[in-house]
Amino acid sequence: MTSPKPITNFRKLGTGRKRREVVVINEEQRIVFIAKVCHNYNSRQEIVFDNQKTFYMDSQTLGGRKVSLFFPTERLEDSWQKQCEVDAIEEWMKIASSQDIFAFLECVGLERGVVTPSYHHNFWAEVAKSEIRRHLDFLGLVQLRRLGSLLGDVSCGSGDQKPDRSESGRAKTSEEASSACLSTTVP
Repeated sequence: MTSPKPITNFRKLGTGRKRREVVVINEEQRIVFIAKVCHNYNSRQEIVFDNQKTFYMDSQTLGGRKVSLFFPTERLEDSWQKQCEVDAIEEWMKIASSQDIFAFLECVGLERGVVTPSYHHNFWAEVAKSEIRRHLDFLGLVQLRRLGSLLGDVSCGSGDQKPDRSESGRAKTSEEASSACLSTTVP
């Protein structure tokens, strides 16, 4: 499968009337957002998206940062969804307790089909987080969504999906997450 080519002829985006969708990717190869073109001002060398962000054609920047525009592909959309799930997990890890991190690491290991270290002391939380990050790169979208559903009320970057909450409406405890993880993994 070939990689998508960045858009270099911005006239292909039209005037904005058709609301062509584009994927905006930064220099680190991270998807910044997916949006529709509202206005393509060739005379001003600007493209305005439906999220009110402006891309400058002459410098190929958005908010002062170099970016590239791509037409959406299934592969890019899949990457965006994975990135959203990983971002939601990262946000959760910032506020999660050490015990919750340790339980989640166990769930990640089960999803991946590998044995993970068992940590019990708070000072190992950062090590456990790095283990989680390392394993997330190897998981597919379905597995990431399954893990994300264990986290409680953490919204995905696209804003249209929220992982499930427990019955009481609060984030799941480490025991609930562990038991949910064990009951949802496929051998």
